[in-house]
Amino acid sequence: MNKGDDAIAVKDWAKASEEYGTAAKLAPGNLEVTYWYAVSLVTAGQVDKALPLFKEIFKADPNWRILVPRLVDADQLPNDPAVIKKIVAQ
Repeated sequence: MNKGDDAIAVKDWAKASEEYGTAAKLAPGNLEVTYWYAVSLVTAGQVDKALPLFKEIFKADPNWRILVPRLVDADQLPNDPAVIKKIVAQ
């Protein structure tokens, strides 16, 4: 997961997605890993692949939904109201 964080820091979305995907496989059920993997998928342009992950996360803990708009302000999710609406609606 740390490698995914490092990739996000330099905006290497493909690498972040790869690293978070690996971490998610190593820690199944870990909501934080899955959440950041979904975020990296969105930033890599793979919104449709991320949506089921967000749905799983929000079902397990709705508090993660609150973080979504904050990540736009932090430049970690795209400033695209349609995309953010899709994510939050999961």
